[in-house]
Amino acid sequence: MKTLTLHVIFLVGATLSLQAQGTLVREAQLGIAFTVPQGWQYQQNEEAYLLGSTTLPGLVILATHQEANLEALKLVARQGINEEGMQLQLQGNLEQLTSKSIGAKYSGQMGQETVEAYIIGILNPTGGLGVSCMIVTTPQQFTNEHIKQLKQIASTVQFFKPEASEVTTYWKGLFTADGGCRLKYLTSSGGSDYMGGYSSSSSEETIDLCPNGQFGFSSSNSSTFDVTSGFGNARSSDGGMGTWKVDFDGVNALLVLTFNDGREFSYELSRQENKTFLNGTRYFVLYGEDGPGCY
Repeated sequence: MKTLTLHVIFLVGATLSLQAQGTLVREAQLGIAFTVPQGWQYQQNEEAYLLGSTTLPGLVILATHQEANLEALKLVARQGINEEGMQLQLQGNLEQLTSKSIGAKYSGQMGQETVEAYIIGILNPTGGLGVSCMIVTTPQQFTNEHIKQLKQIASTVQFFKPEASEVTTYWKGLFTADGGCRLKYLTSSGGSDYMGGYSSSSSEETIDLCPNGQFGFSSSNSSTFDVTSGFGNARSSDGGMGTWKVDFDGVNALLVLTFNDGREFSYELSRQENKTFLNGTRYFVLYGEDGPGCY
């Protein structure tokens, strides 16, 4: 379940594959649950949950949003949706449903179809991702029953503290294998200009992660230039120790470093083609003799 910025064309009245009779759907990693009503079918794709009724024409879409307060939620609701395959404009006023939710009617295009929709935005009282619920069908088929059914589905949405996931377990295992690991980032660049001048820069960062939850951190940056107007260099460095953990923000695994001096660094973790990335930057994962200085 991801944000309701959907680059997908949903077919109104699509046939869904899984039968559901009062099924509780629970997303432990997100801390979100909802109940699929009796007589409805549902399926999950990479973007959202899709629900369809055996008697009510149209489609329900449940996805997450990142708005953290009511004013932000209202601002996004007034803007409507203008994405590839989906353009919806607000019709009328926003409706305050509860202290944590709003609703509104929309009209526009979904794929090649002209549609009407009702959308409910729900804030997460735990501070995590909220939930957007939308029901959509053609203008000829849209009735107050669609709004009633969506409000019923939205009323079943529950929020709880996200649970440790397989993702966080994977990263903890990667970082603590073979006595811990060293995360290493290195970059350098240089070049000359047409006047014969030269400049270069380099950066290095090392994070030693120990199995006991301790870490050591060091970083350095340097730059040098030698041009017709002069020359010079600059250097900076940082370092420290503290405790580390792998956390989960409801979407991504995070490496969190809490320094003994009170600072906190957070890195979003990802893997691509067996390569490790922190905040989108590749780091080498080193073990053994090349690994961390843990004592």
